[in-house]
Amino acid sequence: MAAPVLRALPAIDVSSRAHRVRAGWGELDALVVSELTNVRWLTGFTVLMAALFAAMGVWQLAWLDVAGPLAVGVLSGYMVLQYADVRSSYPAAMTGRAMSVFTMALFLGVALMQWITGVAASTAKAQGAEPYAVVMFTIAGMLALGAAAFRWLPAPRQQV
Repeated sequence: MAAPVLRALPAIDVSSRAHRVRAGWGELDALVVSELTNVRWLTGFTVLMAALFAAMGVWQLAWLDVAGPLAVGVLSGYMVLQYADVRSSYPAAMTGRAMSVFTMALFLGVALMQWITGVAASTAKAQGAEPYAVVMFTIAGMLALGAAAFRWLPAPRQQV
């Protein structure tokens, strides 16, 4: 909501707008000021999530079965940083389309994750393995692959 208001003020340049909007999001967003920092935060949190799912797969403990999904819910808020990365990677004229494509890609990723974990659970059950552990390891592996791809595949240049 702040962006249209600040955009309408001609006395404020683009940098000042970004800083004023960023200040409204608190200290965490102020730390995410460069592409490299953004990549580190996104990669780090994704690896942390992968480790959390792997831990839930390894240790079948009641407290971890309760605390794990709660931690996933709390930590998953980091994904909004990806929207900032997408927005800053494309010129203003293409930002809307880029955000739409990114959102569609997220839904495709969710569908793919659900399908693959369903196949993994069915296969594990047919093989006599514990399906929840296999699903947790599958999620952990896919998150780790996604973090590696995000970190090392070429990225678009950030728009200034």
